[in-house]
Amino acid sequence: MNETYRPLKARILSSTMSFVTVSLLISVTVGREEDQPKTVLKTERFDRDPGWESHNNRIVPKEYPTVTQGFGYSETNFAGKATGEMGGQVWRASEPAYYGDRIRPKTLDDKLSASGTFALTSTAPGSGMFFGFFRAEQPGAGGRPIGSLGMNMDCERSGARLAVRLITGQNQSCGTFITPCIPGKVYEWSLVYDPAANDGKGAITATLDNESVIHNLKQGQKAKAKDTRLDRFGMFSIGPGGQIVKLYLDDLQYTAK
Repeated sequence: MNETYRPLKARILSSTMSFVTVSLLISVTVGREEDQPKTVLKTERFDRDPGWESHNNRIVPKEYPTVTQGFGYSETNFAGKATGEMGGQVWRASEPAYYGDRIRPKTLDDKLSASGTFALTSTAPGSGMFFGFFRAEQPGAGGRPIGSLGMNMDCERSGARLAVRLITGQNQSCGTFITPCIPGKVYEWSLVYDPAANDGKGAITATLDNESVIHNLKQGQKAKAKDTRLDRFGMFSIGPGGQIVKLYLDDLQYTAK
């Protein structure tokens, strides 16, 4: 058997280089681990002011916004045949506000109807209001009136979207949009709720001028809303905060007893 031997000097040099390479790798690895920043957990119990950096976190406004409601009986003639109507400036706000007639308490087992005329004189983005049947007692900082049946308006600069809407005493809502409305036009409207319609499940028919929509309640909705009580008819400002809509209503007929 023939064996080839490298010179002794070459073997020593090769071994030395291998050792140096391994040593360098170990040194680099150890060096990198030592260079890594260590994670430090800090505890802050706020038993004193820690003096943290602050940026725009305590701003006192120079002026505070003021909500000015201004609706009710009005000696004007925007919506009706003669002077005298209800309406005015309705500001969307978290604090409930209404102008309404006290009626005999009604439930969704009662047939309800209402009709009349209305006119928008101005709208703004983020404004809105409700008119129809509702419950006087309402929680603060709410949206649309809990326990209500009527017309709901969500407004833009160019006008409003009108929807017929039922909100039960349990704050469950259903309804449908009818049509857009524009300022400066007088609309004739009507609303009929019939608990016997739709095979006894109940239905709402809303008419604006010559256009009607029917919203059928689903199976069980009326039964779930048995505690819904309506004791007012009129206008209601909805929340949360927003802008102003000016609306007037006249020549009303509505279920009261």
